[in-house]
Amino acid sequence: MIYIIRGYDWQKFEERKQRVKNIAAKMNANYDEPRIIVDTKNQYYDMREVIERDMTVVNITK
Repeated sequence: MIYIIRGYDWQKFEERKQRVKNIAAKMNANYDEPRIIVDTKNQYYDMREVIERDMTVVNITK
């Protein structure tokens, strides 16, 4: 299964990822060996935090 977790609040985003890992660990506790493997990859990042630190891109666009 593939799930896409998105969010604009970095802390909530990390909490969602951890929640999925916790669910997998709880389910795996029922078996002798792991049957659910969680592999996370950050593919999308909200650029707002980066742009707010340096508004050059916005100013050039204006």
